Amino acid sequence: MIGHRTPRYEAFGWAAARLDDLVNWPAARIAAGLIIAAAYVTRGVDPVASRRAVARDAKNHASPNACWPEAAMAGALGLKLSGRDEQRDASTADIRRALSLYRRALILQWIALLALTILIAFAVAD
Repeated sequence: MIGHRTPRYEAFGWAAARLDDLVNWPAARIAAGLIIAAAYVTRGVDPVASRRAVARDAKNHASPNACWPEAAMAGALGLKLSGRDEQRDASTADIRRALSLYRRALILQWIALLALTILIAFAVAD
């Protein structure tokens, strides 16, 4: 509840909540990018819709960071994951597609981190 935006809790922990927003700013955008990239290699999802959802919906969310990966995943799956007017409930097939997309995004992350580690190792060795 620290920094939660209610009259009772907003002043308590405001600085910690803003610091959390700042620290997670890059990670949220990287996560969205990984989900979009993974959508290009995942059957049954739409990478273009994923990218469009981020561009269209990320700015409309109450959270400055949660919105990025949430919009990327929702767009890729063709679902509306938050808001008042749900299009439809996520089915078992949607959850399977989401997990497949998530696993591929993690693999892309591991590949990027490995490549970065190798580049740093070579830079330090020179």
